[in-house]
Amino acid sequence: MNRIVASVAHILFGMVLVLFTFQAVYGATQITCTITAKRAGSVKIEFEPNKTAGPQSGDLVDFKTMIQGMEVNAGQGKVTESGINHAWVKITKGRPKLKMIGNIHATGKSGPVEYVLDIEHFKFQHKKKWYRAGGAKLKMELQSGLKFKAQGQGYSARLPDKTLIQVEAVDQGWETTPLAVHHQLRREVAFSNSSINKCKTVWQDRMINVSTATCIASRAQCMETMSGETKHYFYFYASCGAKNFPRKNGLVEKYYTINFSDRSFFSKGAPPDQMGKSFLNALQSLSIEIKD
Repeated sequence: MNRIVASVAHILFGMVLVLFTFQAVYGATQITCTITAKRAGSVKIEFEPNKTAGPQSGDLVDFKTMIQGMEVNAGQGKVTESGINHAWVKITKGRPKLKMIGNIHATGKSGPVEYVLDIEHFKFQHKKKWYRAGGAKLKMELQSGLKFKAQGQGYSARLPDKTLIQVEAVDQGWETTPLAVHHQLRREVAFSNSSINKCKTVWQDRMINVSTATCIASRAQCMETMSGETKHYFYFYASCGAKNFPRKNGLVEKYYTINFSDRSFFSKGAPPDQMGKSFLNALQSLSIEIKD
């Protein structure tokens, strides 16, 4: 009798365990991936970032292949580390190969996505001589789901909290000023005070160096009284330049302005921590590639 009870308990425990596992997988977000590299006992997978979820350590990955037109299982593994659009998976079953398709049962939050902003170059004339302002590809990491719109010599987008992001090229003319001087002058204009608008600089000249770009960032707390009531907003502003600018005849250097502002929706009180963090993270992930 005791053996029967023990056997029934064992079966019930197994059913609960299977049900728990099924629920964990069932509650995950399914993300399609492809194997792109291998190393001892692990494979690298790449995928399109999902707007709501991303892989985290421990998430299951099922692999499949096609044999005579039929889809069959090719193995299974668990995520050990992940990035923006890739992850490494330790193989626990089977022998998945390069280019095989996989399915990630993602339970983590979506990570940042690298956005590429392509800014064109243009020509202008000074004292009967033609100059070319170099275009560039700017890459930066921001949360997924943004839709950048072309805007003059740059781009703009809105974060889910309605914060406005703007990235634009600033014409230096035929005679370029140093980045620090440029930023100081532009900051004074961006944070200028008037009868209806007043800005107090919270921090200025915060230098950020990355592999291909240098940025100088500032932050101001502002208020506007245009409609009769005081409306508060915050302005994060940065001037960035390419570290590796090609010094060629007729090619004029440009700087790039990156700013975050909640001005359009007039937030009150201290700026959300996420807004400042997103701004600084975007600068720290920035790369600038000059197109000659």
